[in-house]
Order: sequence, then structure tokens, then C-alpha cells
Amino acid sequence: MAALLIVAGFATKLFAVNPGSFFELDGDIHDSPAGGINDWENNLCPSIDNSTALVNTGVVNDPHPLSIFTQGGSKDKLDINNWAWKDGSVPDKDDIVNSFAAQYAGPGTTLLYIGGTRFSNDGSAEIGAWFFQNPVGLTGDGSTAAPFTGVHKNGDLFVLAEFTIGGTVSTLRVLEWVGSAGTCPGGVACPAATEKGGTLADVTASALSSFGFSNPVDQVISCPGDWPYSPKTGVDGTIPVNSFFEVGIDLGELGLSNVCFASFLVETRSSHDVDAQLKDFVLHAFAPCACDTAKKVVPAELCEGGSATYTFTVSSPDGSAALDVTAVDDVLGNVCMPGADGDPCTFQGTPCPIALPGGGSKSCTRTVTESAGTHTDHLTATGAPTGGSGGITCTASAATLVVNANPAVAINHLDCNASTATQGGSFTLTATPSGGTPPYGFLWSPGGQTGASISSTAIGTYSVALTDSKSCTASATRKVGYCSN
Repeated sequence: MAALLIVAGFATKLFAVNPGSFFELDGDIHDSPAGGINDWENNLCPSIDNSTALVNTGVVNDPHPLSIFTQGGSKDKLDINNWAWKDGSVPDKDDIVNSFAAQYAGPGTTLLYIGGTRFSNDGSAEIGAWFFQNPVGLTGDGSTAAPFTGVHKNGDLFVLAEFTIGGTVSTLRVLEWVGSAGTCPGGVACPAATEKGGTLADVTASALSSFGFSNPVDQVISCPGDWPYSPKTGVDGTIPVNSFFEVGIDLGELGLSNVCFASFLVETRSSHDVDAQLKDFVLHAFAPCACDTAKKVVPAELCEGGSATYTFTVSSPDGSAALDVTAVDDVLGNVCMPGADGDPCTFQGTPCPIALPGGGSKSCTRTVTESAGTHTDHLTATGAPTGGSGGITCTASAATLVVNANPAVAINHLDCNASTATQGGSFTLTATPSGGTPPYGFLWSPGGQTGASISSTAIGTYSVALTDSKSCTASATRKVGYCSN
């Protein structure tokens, strides 16, 4: 069994990509020196410091006596749907008070950090952390035993900190779930199972950069309002020696840097054996793969003959893995985004994968001139981690373009046999609108009159500009003089 030694305040680990270069892993919770790389104080004390994490769970509390494992099927070697829980008590040394996790971006990789506190340090304890690709939840209300929801997926990550010598010295193991059908993330063969039950593989030897600490001295929490903690013995808001642990892992070394973990769980166990009975736990959402679509049109309303520009966007939130996304417009077909953001889209009948960076976006545009009417179409997308496994459905979006019909206008034709449009005679011109959207506005030239009709005695050319309630326009001209129209 491979293991990494974690001594209180000291980690005997050589690493290729040092997780401590991006987050303080030193058995201490404070940002020191202030303004440097993050520590847990940055993530858990928002009123004091700012976090630069892609994913930050904040403090996840487990007040006594909530949420403990129960029944014989609650073992790490078994799938999640075999686990059961209820509210109850565990030995003080196994009672989790807080848990927290964070994810940071490193150069070409993803770095994962896990931490927690326990109620008492007066005995040995096994504290582990699961990262699940599938959402995991609970049924029931805690009054009686109830099952967990969700199942494992190959590549789920299990980190076990073994407090084996009176709670003062720890070893670290990294294991990967390999007990489900199919391959592991990236389409590669899963590592061979090494543990009883044939579902877990010890990959500690591959986790070259993984290391962790427990606290060698008491830790005074700077923000007890945000991070409540009460030990079995000692002062509220102060974490006694060896009651806090933290671990950092370079997921790239395990081939998991582009895997989305939807949920995480911190647990205590009766021993380091994977067949051990599970005890206390804290379960919380983490960073599932996610993506969104946005289809917008500007302007959203115009007059017939005008042009509008649609923008098609796919994006993912911070913490999501890079994705290969296929976007589909229900009118135009598969959307391709071959150029820079804002360049024209292309459309085709077959899927057109879009490379979407984690926490990034990609967009394209299409400028159109549509016929009068209301035009609504929808943008949907699906994705999968680049080189990873599993599929997701992005949030859908829609855009509606309203094209208003243009009005028309005519000026009455003067019949000289029935009127006196001769030099010095008086005549009346009337503009008759049609189509468009009433009410209408009129503007005559020359003269600037604004009614539907005008009277004049001056021969010449008269024009009327018509504007309807949607600001769509039309115009007409009439020549008047010596009975010639």
C-alpha cells in the first residue's frame, strides 16, 4: 500500500507541480503574508480576504448530531447507492465540524484542495474526502435510516488522510474508483483495482504532487461568524493542534484535470481499510460540468427592410472543465464558430464541435434581413469534457425578432375637370395611409403641416412623409399646377 507521510506541520513530499505554489499548504489557515497566494482564510472569511479560486465551497458545517453513516452497506468499497445515513452521534474524534474544498487553475492543469476540522484530537481517526462526478444526494429527513442517491463513475477520486498515531501523525492515500463498467476519463483503460472489493485503485504513486498537513499549533479563526467552530476542549473559534487537515492534489497527474466533480463528501471511517465502516460525513455540491447558451438579436424590433444581427454564444462558468460543445439552432441547424468571437457563424447539417475553455465563452454573429412578422428560434447545446467522459446538456436560449410591416401612403389625384387648381385657385391634398401600424403621423413639404390634409393655392410639387406607431415610414409625392397632375 503506497502512502505519503503527513506530519503535523511538515510534509515529506517531492512534487513536480507544487500545489503549494498556488495555495498555502502549511498546516495553517491564515493568509500569510497578507496579499500573497490564497489560504483557507481567503476562501472562508469573505469579509477579510478575497478568494481567487475557480471553485470555492465556503464553510460547510456539520452541527452535532447531524448526518452520520449507518447500516453495513456504508463502505467506501461499495457503490454510493448502498450507503445509508441518519442523524446521530459518533465518537468525538470522528465527529466532523467543518469541511471545505476549492479548485484552482495551474499551468496546464487543475489543482484541488480539501480541508476539514474535527471535534476532538484525542485519538486516531481516518478522515477522507470523495469527489464524485455524478450528483450525490440524500433521501429522508434523518429520523430513520435512508439511502443516498447517485452512483459512482469511473474516475471518482478518494483522498484518505490517516491519523494513525494518536491523531498526531498522518499518511495520505489517493484512490480512484474503477468499479463501474466502461473506461476511465479520457477514454483510457482504468488502473487495475488494488483494494478489497475490486472497485478502488490506489494511485498514490501517480499523485506525485499530492501532499498535506495537519496543524502543528492552535489556529485562531479570524472570522468566527463565517466559520463557526467549537472544539471538545479549548476555546470556541480556536482549532486545537491536529484538529485541522488540508490536502492539495494536482489532478493532471492522475489524468483528471479535465473532469468535472459535481459533489464532494468529507467522511470519517473506523480504519484505513476500504472495508471499514463509515462514520460521520458532510456532503455538498462542488463544480459540475456546466455550460450555457445565449442567443440575442439587436435590434429586437425593426421595420421591414432593415437588418438585425444575431449573436450566438456558448459559455461555461468558472470551475467547469474545458468542453467540446455542439450547438444547434432549431431553424438553421448546427452552429459553427470558425473564427474569432464576433465573426460570422456558419451553419451545416452535421455536428460542428466548438472548443470551449473552462470558464470561457465562444460567440459568432449572423446579420439578416427578414420579412414582416415575428421570428423566434432557439439555441440548444450539448457538451462533454475535452478528452474526458460524460455528457451534459447546456441551458437553452431563444431570441425573437419582430419585423414590422412598412406602411404605404397615397395622395389624392386632382381631377382638373372637377377642381380649380389653376393659378391662384385653392385646392386640397389628402394623404391616405394603409398598412403598417396605426396611428400615423404626417409631415408635408413644403409647409411642414402635420395633418392628413392640406390646402394651398400655390402650384408645385408636394410630398408627405408618413410615420406609423412603430417608426416605420413611407412617402408620396404629387405635382399640382394648371390642371396638370
